[in-house]
Amino acid sequence: MSTETIPNDPQLRKILIVDDEQAILATLRELLTMKSFLVTTENDPEMALERIQKETFTVVMTDQDMPGMTGLALLAKVKELSPATTRLLITGKIRLREMAEAADAGILHRHIPKPYMFEDLVLTLRSAVERYQLTTENAALRARQIVADLKPAAPPPAPPAAPAETAEAGTETAVEATTETPTDKPSATSAEETGPVITDAEVTPQQAELAVNGLVKMLYMFHPNLGNTSIRAVALARTVGQFLELPPEKLTAFLWAAALHDVGLVSVEREIVRRWLRSAEKCTPEELTLIKKHPERSEELLQYSPVFHEAGEIIRSHHEHWDGTGYPFGLKEEMIPWISRVLAVIVNYCNYSTTGQQQLKEIEAQADKMFDSRAIQLVAKAVPLTRMPLGEREILLMELKPGMVLAREIFNAHGMLLLPKGRELNDASIYKVWSINRMAPIDQIVLVYA
Repeated sequence: MSTETIPNDPQLRKILIVDDEQAILATLRELLTMKSFLVTTENDPEMALERIQKETFTVVMTDQDMPGMTGLALLAKVKELSPATTRLLITGKIRLREMAEAADAGILHRHIPKPYMFEDLVLTLRSAVERYQLTTENAALRARQIVADLKPAAPPPAPPAAPAETAEAGTETAVEATTETPTDKPSATSAEETGPVITDAEVTPQQAELAVNGLVKMLYMFHPNLGNTSIRAVALARTVGQFLELPPEKLTAFLWAAALHDVGLVSVEREIVRRWLRSAEKCTPEELTLIKKHPERSEELLQYSPVFHEAGEIIRSHHEHWDGTGYPFGLKEEMIPWISRVLAVIVNYCNYSTTGQQQLKEIEAQADKMFDSRAIQLVAKAVPLTRMPLGEREILLMELKPGMVLAREIFNAHGMLLLPKGRELNDASIYKVWSINRMAPIDQIVLVYA
């Protein structure tokens, strides 16, 4: 990473500064915003912790001496809430032994002594961003490895052939053992509490939970819209599964497919995926070829363990169209598995930055073209009965619409606050931002709650 730049990805530019002196916070916000950081400030450590529970920051930088809680105590709690976040302490009053103990405990990554040069602070923050980026990328690789580790060991060599009568008896016994349902098999945990969990005789619930949550987190870090669609698709698929009265093992596979349908996209360059999510027309034919392989890539990733096999099969066909114009194989009508047709509608609905009747109308316009009309009717029935999780989605500045709620502040080119986080947009506020952008371009990437 260049010492002169930081990543374009807004998720990697989010830093939180905590200090009880408002003047210091205002100065740092203004100066660091001019250096392209996305700065959030808090003058109360408890409020900072509440904010960290709601959103992810690349870096948390705090003063040491504050009323109610020291900076090191705050960073210790940040470590518990967000282990990957780089934690920095600014102070001129701390004992070396105390600082060394904090570093040994993994609470503190770096100490910035007062007084400091601003350019040195900027270099430190860029290094902190780089550390976070490497940490999260390694976490994504570990998540993939977790899935790979779920692959069962190779079976022992087959015993020598038995006489015919004995072999027949052995075959009957094997079939009975295979089809027997274990009485002590744990039940799935609520997705609202821990995310969808698959349990299997070969995989512990903890392993399964760790694998799926790691992969969904990887999706969210790769691009927030993918992670957001994933968690919403699981919620809607759970309701649909209840309408379909799917048996537990089928429902589990369906929920996994909803959660991980886009996991194959991480094999494509992020900027290509970003363009595709905005509009497929912005991608070159070569880029679209890569994109259209992601259902197969997702299935391949999930073939590491038998517990994922059925979910992978569902995912493989969720971009096929009823009229045969989809991918990867151009299947049509009844050739497309029924549950994949249902997932296709769910994913399309959850891909919108907002949800509601307008989105359903647009989907209904594609009945018997992109989608099976029966699947549309099923999802439309489930939508009003589903509580959609709230997450962040990335949109362009020009895509702002009345009713959207900002998940991140909008600043002008000079770092002055235009609209605060949490503001529900109306026509006047959107026009204000667009007018200022025409005079002096501002950050074109906006995060909204959806």
